[in-house]
Amino acid sequence: MTRPLQLFLLISLTFIFHGCRENRAKEAGLVKKAIISEQKLVHDTTVIKTPSYYKLRHLFDEASRRGFNGNILVARKGKIIYRDAFGYADFRSKENLTVDSRFQLASVSKQFTAVAIMLLKEQGKLSYLDPVQKFIPEFPYEGINLHLLLSHRSGLPNYVYFCDHLCSDHNTPLSNNDVIGLMSDNKPEIYAKPDRRFQYCNTNYCVLASIVEKVSGMSYRAFLHKYLFDPAGMTETEIFSTIDTVHIPQSVKGHYANKREVKYNYLNGVVGDKGLYSTITDLFRWENALSNEKIIKRETLDEAMLPTSDIKNNGSSYGYGYRLRFLEDSTRIVYHGGWWQGFKSCYMRFPKDETLIVVLSNVANRGFDMGLLLDAYSIITPGFANPYSSRISSRDSLSF
Repeated sequence: MTRPLQLFLLISLTFIFHGCRENRAKEAGLVKKAIISEQKLVHDTTVIKTPSYYKLRHLFDEASRRGFNGNILVARKGKIIYRDAFGYADFRSKENLTVDSRFQLASVSKQFTAVAIMLLKEQGKLSYLDPVQKFIPEFPYEGINLHLLLSHRSGLPNYVYFCDHLCSDHNTPLSNNDVIGLMSDNKPEIYAKPDRRFQYCNTNYCVLASIVEKVSGMSYRAFLHKYLFDPAGMTETEIFSTIDTVHIPQSVKGHYANKREVKYNYLNGVVGDKGLYSTITDLFRWENALSNEKIIKRETLDEAMLPTSDIKNNGSSYGYGYRLRFLEDSTRIVYHGGWWQGFKSCYMRFPKDETLIVVLSNVANRGFDMGLLLDAYSIITPGFANPYSSRISSRDSLSF
């Protein structure tokens, strides 16, 4: 073998060796990053047991003895400090709840519809001042824009009530389009003129969900999965509609206060104002995604937490998909409750110290209220005094 050929082979083998070593290093680096990423994911949903954990457990154990049945999560600054499940998913079979049980969120679903609209606004596809007719030409009421729908100042009648009078068939599920069709054909009487006053109404968010579909060209369910759930890592969240007949694994049954199971309702096909099933951990992921601007920008989210109506004597108002409560000590609470078909829920955040409290129940009783949630907040917040009585019977009840 000639010397030039030997030299050529030596140089080639050197490059191949270094190339293989570099590839192995890259592969090792990718594996290491994957392991670190997995560890972060596990850590993000691991309960960090501080001394407050045991005080919280005692508080919620007491609530359970008084009738609370459901799941609870408390987190601060992106870390879970308490999470537990109490009672049954099904009282007939005595199947226990777990922290992974999925609950109907009821009106807590509204914030997801609001964020979907806000995202479309960020994308330049709509304005809050756009009239509804721009997207739904057959909409029969004039002077109503997206801002008025988001803030419950439209004056629209509530479909939960007028559908009972306008629908003779309560066995066939209604869809959002069916509700809009009933409004177009019958024009039920409005509660108030547009922008006259705050009037909480489920119809607003039913219409907003339809607008999401019109603007995006996607179903409401597909849009939320692609742009909200997937970026947030919400693998345990689904939209249930009797129109789509989507199966919800690990969902629990809703019950009346007497523990009797709530049966089918033909309005379960309507979404946007309700219809999401989720877990306490997925709602924690949702909060983190919003805080880290994975869904919409911080300034866009901040707009949703500004009062859109005069602040009432009890310090309450409404933003976009969120209720607002201002306490005398300047504490601001951003929250929403829900109550539908035997499910009762609350998603409560305290912006000043990045605290989240989520409560999901499948028994529609008074097992929890504002006082209980603020008791939990006072346990982890030195110096905070719960302004509500410690007696359940006299606590301020949540608005749903």
